[in-house]
Amino acid sequence: MSAYEYYLDKIKQGGFKITQQRIEILKALSKDKMQSAEQLHNNVILIQPNVSLDTIYRNLHMFLKLGVVTETKVGDGKTRFKLSGKKHNHHMTCVNCGSSVELNFCPMDLIKDQITSKNFRVTNHNFEIFGYCSCCS
Repeated sequence: MSAYEYYLDKIKQGGFKITQQRIEILKALSKDKMQSAEQLHNNVILIQPNVSLDTIYRNLHMFLKLGVVTETKVGDGKTRFKLSGKKHNHHMTCVNCGSSVELNFCPMDLIKDQITSKNFRVTNHNFEIFGYCSCCS
């Protein structure tokens, strides 16, 4: 199953229809950078000019509930979105252009012993590094 089919399947399993608008939103999200809803809207209307910003927000909200996307609040106060991926991952994200680089390990592995020794049960975690990529610094 391709990554694209994986996300379409998650949407179908959630009880939602696969619309052309949702397909275009997924395509725009597949670019290798985190995007704000406004950036995503600007990318989608190049192909689907009638898609409103409200439609983008509604679909992002639904995608979040289904685990299709993740959201990250960046230093500029804007929330950015990215496809969640099939596996658990963390990123370094440029606060200027939104480009994102996936880390090849989970930092939780470094503190697993401390978590266990404190008898703490983790239900979720998020680790993001923000700064400037080589093009923006």
